[in-house]
Amino acid sequence: MAGNNLKEVLDILENKNVVLVGNSVEILNYEKGEHIDSFDVVIRMGKGYPRPSHNKRIGKRIDLWASGFLRAEQHQDKVKVPKLLNRTRIDLNKPREVEGEWLTMFSDEELFEIYDEFGYVNNETLGRPSNGFIVLLWLIKKAWVWKSLTLIGFDFFAKSAPFKVGEMHPNSWHLPRNTVSEIPHNVPAEKEYALEMSRNGIIKWEILSDLKPEILEY
Repeated sequence: MAGNNLKEVLDILENKNVVLVGNSVEILNYEKGEHIDSFDVVIRMGKGYPRPSHNKRIGKRIDLWASGFLRAEQHQDKVKVPKLLNRTRIDLNKPREVEGEWLTMFSDEELFEIYDEFGYVNNETLGRPSNGFIVLLWLIKKAWVWKSLTLIGFDFFAKSAPFKVGEMHPNSWHLPRNTVSEIPHNVPAEKEYALEMSRNGIIKWEILSDLKPEILEY
């Protein structure tokens, strides 16, 4: 597995207005495509890459793609831009075949620090940080060369699509889950971090209007 040069990726981000597009199921109820495509750099994740049927909703531009191993193996042939590899499962960091050029965002040591900081160490009910959260952390902790950073399509699982076991919800980018309680992420901690960064003016979080009450209430 070859690696993208960090400098090349930072050059893409340097002094740019960047948008990180989340994979909330709710974003497909809006027409944010033109707005998203107006940013200097568009970062997308996992299955949230552009496709003609969703151009009006999520846009058609992509400059960086962030993915975990599963999505990388399944969808990398559909995305022809520099890629960021998310290795969030410390215990599963075994060699896996992912073709093409990839930049691994965090080392094992850095990931363990993240696990510790956000309550994943020695916690049997939590599995790993979410992909969106890892990318946000990377942009702030290791790639802060951008001019501005905006989040769109992030709800930290405030809305849960109705799944049946073994089936994909037609409007969801996520794997099927029956209940929010099955989400293996520390959702309150991840959401609080994003809110804190937004309150401090470090990022701008454009919360979808229908989700504001659920996201802003604890």
